Amino acid sequence: MVKPNPYLRWSNICLLAGFGWLVYRRGMPWRNLVWDEGAFQPLLELIGVDWGWWVSSPAVEVGLLRLDWLVIIICWLGGLALLLVQRTPKQIRNFFLATTGSILLLNLLLNTKGNFWRVGYFIEHAAQVATPFLLLYLATLTRRSSLTWWLKIVIALTFIGHGLFALGVHPVPPHFVLMTTEGLSFMGISKVAMGEVTAAKLFLFTVGIMDLLAALLLLLPGKKWMKAALCWIIPWAILTTLARLWSGGQFSSGISFWSYWVPEFLVRVPHVLLPVLLWKLVAKK
Repeated sequence: MVKPNPYLRWSNICLLAGFGWLVYRRGMPWRNLVWDEGAFQPLLELIGVDWGWWVSSPAVEVGLLRLDWLVIIICWLGGLALLLVQRTPKQIRNFFLATTGSILLLNLLLNTKGNFWRVGYFIEHAAQVATPFLLLYLATLTRRSSLTWWLKIVIALTFIGHGLFALGVHPVPPHFVLMTTEGLSFMGISKVAMGEVTAAKLFLFTVGIMDLLAALLLLLPGKKWMKAALCWIIPWAILTTLARLWSGGQFSSGISFWSYWVPEFLVRVPHVLLPVLLWKLVAKK
């Protein structure tokens, strides 16, 4: 029995465990669609459902909650199937990979709608959404030479998205500033000549430039450019992933830390393992 690629396998296990956890805590963003009067009311009118009843009905809320639980169960079963890879038939694993990948894509589309269709928001989650499909790709196709190409595209999109937010092209998320402030304070940098928030935003702007430059180098032909890009991407991915635990532990504790920051860390594990996998593939050539 051929085992799935370990980097993609563990990326999926962590991702699905964390995503299911987050859905349990805050639910899927169904309401970004089903409570959008302009988009959803015409459909309700076709089936004879009153809009006022729809947005206030407890039955609708119960239905959305049941959908959340369905998503949670599918994600956790999918992660379990990969964890127990030797005991799970390939067909079942592939079913869960296709299903969870579709769920992640739907979640991203709904959240992107809620974020005013900002391109940066959509592409910065490319690594997370692509992770199940990349493993499914390896499981169903005999020709694997294009895996390197797909990894380059996915990682570049993720870092372009990060860069757009860090540069302020899209509004800088408060948690970006908060985590950066915590990190700079730990190093004593923000206290030297400027306020913490100002230092954090300046640091993020610099990081945004580096993210875009790394994404560009990653897409250039030639192993040396790819390795140069990964020398930035891998350490920064490790830092930003671990920052969810470090920063979260600074201003939250107990249930809040375990129910929010730990799953936020888990869903970002692919941001680290996919670039490491790409490095190994490039090193073999």
